[in-house]
Amino acid sequence: MRAVTWNVWWRFGTEWRERQSRILATLRGLAPDVVGLQESWVAGGTSQAAELGRELGLHAAAATPTTPSR
Repeated sequence: MRAVTWNVWWRFGTEWRERQSRILATLRGLAPDVVGLQESWVAGGTSQAAELGRELGLHAAAATPTTPSR
């Protein structure tokens, strides 16, 4: 089993879309069975995990932090 973990730096910087394509290319080359993403984004009814998972043929799940109620 090949596992990869990567801090993908959310959508920071002006080149985040180009970075997304480079992340995908790198993951394709590594051919992982499991990918753990840190600082990935969730927005507009999709997520970075879902987009990468779809392209790689992997199942995807994403979670966002919540603020506890007082």
